[in-house]
Amino acid sequence: MKRILGVLFVAWAVLSASATAAGVLEIDNASHDFGEVLSGQVLTHAFLLSNSGDAMLNITNVRTACGCTVASWQTADLAPGASISLEATFSTAGYHGRVMKTVTVYYRDQSNGPTRTLALTLSATVLAPQPYDLPAGELEYAFLLLVDLRSSDLYAAHHLLGALSIPYDELADWIGLLPRGVFTILYDQDGTVGPAAARTLNGAGYPEVQYLQGGINAWTQRYTSRFAASGPAAGERFLLAAESPSWASSGVLAPVDVSYLNREFLVPIDLRTPESYAAAHFAGAVNVQPADLPAWAARLPNTTHIVLYDEDGSVARTQAIALYNAGFTKAQALFGGLAEWRATFGDRFLAAAQ
Repeated sequence: MKRILGVLFVAWAVLSASATAAGVLEIDNASHDFGEVLSGQVLTHAFLLSNSGDAMLNITNVRTACGCTVASWQTADLAPGASISLEATFSTAGYHGRVMKTVTVYYRDQSNGPTRTLALTLSATVLAPQPYDLPAGELEYAFLLLVDLRSSDLYAAHHLLGALSIPYDELADWIGLLPRGVFTILYDQDGTVGPAAARTLNGAGYPEVQYLQGGINAWTQRYTSRFAASGPAAGERFLLAAESPSWASSGVLAPVDVSYLNREFLVPIDLRTPESYAAAHFAGAVNVQPADLPAWAARLPNTTHIVLYDEDGSVARTQAIALYNAGFTKAQALFGGLAEWRATFGDRFLAAAQ
């Protein structure tokens, strides 16, 4: 009789424990504030969800407040002690002012009890873009890479501001190292080597590469010392290996004339410390300290498209406003700085000092 009672007690204890077991969904922080952003930015934040209970949880649904917000997660089942990342994305296009969006998580545990909810919030102060604000997506579209095909001596004596030095006889070594998908203009001394160099890169899967008609001679004849620079090339290596080519061209696109290059010329200026610049910067960017910027910019035409950036955009935006008010109507700051760029595009177009 005692043995039977003992077995019944154990069975009751197991059933009782099973009945009281429950999953508990917890989160590291149920709200995230992006701070000030530009209208049109796409914002992403990963919430960390954890099951601190003693039963399996099942996430049955995730609903967002509107079509401007989407959410994705790794799995629908969450074991006791396990965690998952729920990524929420909010498109700010069309919004202005203070905005808050809600993401609702629906879940229940293995007991098939009632469905419970957990509310997550995303918030931001959405600013209307000003003429001196440059979203990362617009820079990705406008970015221009210049390549000087002449000897290192000729480059050191005179070259276009921001141009990379890749002598023509070393060009083949850069295939697979140069980034793909960026508009690139090659130039030589007089336009004789440019077509062959462009043809080489076009055939290697760089269809966006073109050459400057007449070379730097044509530029100097038309614009004298505009965007001129001197000094030895700074060794650079791109942080990302080139993507596999999607397609190649056996021909050469129509050459770029100097008036087009003048119109599209882009001058990226890195306002960070020399150490930060050496570790990672936009290829061809010039490192200028904020205190030196007014005197440095005075050498440029006030119609130059200047792109200022720092780590988070705060210093660059202040400097861009000052340049804009001083008559540089195409001076802009990369909104959110290098941090925003990397969050969106990773190390695309970024280089480090050799």
